[in-house]
Amino acid sequence: METSAKVSASKYNNKFKLNDNFMIIDFEANFNNYEEKILNNYKIFNYTCPVCGAKHSLSRHAKYKRYTCILYKNTICFDTIEILRLKCSSCGKTHAILPSNIIPYCVYSYSCIFTVLFEHFLDKKSVLKLSDKFNLSFQTIYSFISKLNAFVKDFMYVLRVLLFIKNNESTSIIYILKIVKDTFKNNQFIIVFFNITKWMFLMKKFLNTIPKPIWIGVCNT
Repeated sequence: METSAKVSASKYNNKFKLNDNFMIIDFEANFNNYEEKILNNYKIFNYTCPVCGAKHSLSRHAKYKRYTCILYKNTICFDTIEILRLKCSSCGKTHAILPSNIIPYCVYSYSCIFTVLFEHFLDKKSVLKLSDKFNLSFQTIYSFISKLNAFVKDFMYVLRVLLFIKNNESTSIIYILKIVKDTFKNNQFIIVFFNITKWMFLMKKFLNTIPKPIWIGVCNT
């Protein structure tokens, strides 16, 4: 399975004024290997600039700290990760390189959100129990559920494309989560979802904005 998706920069350029910087999601990078693969990498970066479409034009520019919540030994804890920003020698724009298990504009990682959702819907644990177990507020847990509900239609579309469900078949959130938990490991569902929809799963910011004022790129391998 390919771990990258190609998005046309030229089509994007026709829709938006190019006055912003963007994010590039590298699906081969995660919390555990980000420092080795990205942060301490002084080789040529094999990315396409989302603004001008130039290839192999991105070089190291700066670093910044990003706060995030990760799952560690079944405990949700705050952590920081240094994110590398690259600059395009062709257009001068800078772009942050994010690991695949970070949701843009969300402090909670996929592992955190999926763990809570799995235990709530599949293990039938109440919001109260989950709040005590993970030291999360009710509002945070309900925000996870809201994120999932916002993606149900796109979720079902992806599963139909993958032939997990039939075109006219109705499914519940429980059934959908079972498929994700039982079938996709190591962020494979996140990769597949992006390849089909060209959008990060559970990323609600700009989700209902048409056209979407954000470009999320990937490593072109």
